[in-house]
Amino acid sequence: MEDRFTQQREQAVTAQLRLSPTDTLRTHVRMAAPRLALSVVVLMLAVITLSAGLRGPGPKKCCFRFNENEVQRDRVVDYVRTSQRCPNPAILLRTVAGRYLCARPSATWVKTLISYLDAKSVPGETSNL
Repeated sequence: MEDRFTQQREQAVTAQLRLSPTDTLRTHVRMAAPRLALSVVVLMLAVITLSAGLRGPGPKKCCFRFNENEVQRDRVVDYVRTSQRCPNPAILLRTVAGRYLCARPSATWVKTLISYLDAKSVPGETSNL
């Protein structure tokens, strides 16, 4: 009798453990969701990493402090605009001593100096006499 009771009990437990096809599908969906989320995160990280690599290295020179005092134009030999990827737009002024000074492109004296340097370096305008 005990064997029969044990068998019936095992059958009842087994019946409870059996899942219907709908329950099986739900279990698979619940298991697949975290995998899918992880795959999406890994894919996004890969895309971000690759796109950062395609942009290349950052700008070589950016300005964070600016020279507010006007520089005499005979002390400046050249200028360069900083990269658009720099956080602050700036003009790098190269002095006769080979130093670089950062200046704000919106400053009136900087605009005047740029106009002077541009006019000075126009081909055909200089004299070799």
